[in-house]
Amino acid sequence: MREARWYLLLSAVGLLPIALSYGINPSSLLPELMDLQFSGTNMAHVFRAVMGLYLGMASLWITGALRGVPC
Repeated sequence: MREARWYLLLSAVGLLPIALSYGINPSSLLPELMDLQFSGTNMAHVFRAVMGLYLGMASLWITGALRGVPC
């Protein structure tokens, strides 16, 4: 069971920089990383929503690792 907790924590820590790269400043960071051109604010809002989903997944993984129920 201990390995599963470490795996969840490491996965969440690995997902945090990815999530933040999508949402902090997508109009300047993503054209450099993925060669995307932003045409308006709608696309930036979509990437911020993706950031929110990733942060939600990471928070669930951290919660599961810290409050794991023993089998």
